[in-house]
Amino acid sequence: MKNVILITLTLAATLTIITGFTSVNRSKQMPSVQLNIKDLSEHGVVIVPPSDPSYDKLVESLLPGTSRESLSTVKPLSFVVKNMTNKTIVSYSLKWEMVSIDGKTSVRKNNYVAPRALMGEDSTGSPQVIKPNTARFFSLVSALEMNQDPENQRGGGFVGTMRPTNSIRNQNDFVASQIETVKSDVTRYKAITVSIDGLVFEDGTFVGPDTTGFFDNLKALQDAKRNILEEVQRDIKQKKSADEVFSKLETIANGPKTSLGRAKTATEKYNHYFKRYASELLSMKKYSDGETAIKKALKDLDKNWIKLKKL
Repeated sequence: MKNVILITLTLAATLTIITGFTSVNRSKQMPSVQLNIKDLSEHGVVIVPPSDPSYDKLVESLLPGTSRESLSTVKPLSFVVKNMTNKTIVSYSLKWEMVSIDGKTSVRKNNYVAPRALMGEDSTGSPQVIKPNTARFFSLVSALEMNQDPENQRGGGFVGTMRPTNSIRNQNDFVASQIETVKSDVTRYKAITVSIDGLVFEDGTFVGPDTTGFFDNLKALQDAKRNILEEVQRDIKQKKSADEVFSKLETIANGPKTSLGRAKTATEKYNHYFKRYASELLSMKKYSDGETAIKKALKDLDKNWIKLKKL
């Protein structure tokens, strides 16, 4: 890893990569599209683009067992994020800005969040985190992202699809299916810019331009989780029974419908998570009696929750 050569980009700098190569049969190549990349090198987090000399070996080490043909096909629309700091990245947001042939721009974002890490738990086993001095592969073909983690059931990319269902016999067919979907989609675009829009280190430090409101989203998630637990704690201190506590949680969970995708304000995001965590607490009752479930849930309040702060 130490011997690889990285092309370090500043946040303001843009690296232009013109796709297209001769190592793959023409019928299997991705359509030619301009890929622009922006990273956070000033904070020790860099993007290794497919044009970098170290890219191929780095990707092969991250995706052992994946066919070289698949890696070559998706190479023009893939990259690696490398954490060169001494701190774990516990949550981050990638933004894809796509310019169509007619000049219109559309934006897609992929958030990678480790909720338990925001509560101060050890996050080293979470598939979302990027540990110090390690790297993670990303692609518009999300199926290959999941190959990095046996327990990771969802990728990002262009097609945020779950792992193979019964209709897809194996992982190779799954990857091939997504490649064809992406190939069809990218023909509509002449340029794609991917950037690290924001990330959180294990100490709670947030860096990045945050054009998508990622910081507010994380803050809403963390506040809602803590507040719903504190509300339960207050009810218990007021001698309310477990049945009364769960009845209240059920009322919250069955409240007005919320949608994170449509949430535009911090309050709307908070309300969504508050309702969602009420539902999660209700589900705990399925596996144990009410009092035991409440005691287990309230233990989370004793943890050392990280304090989110923008640098």
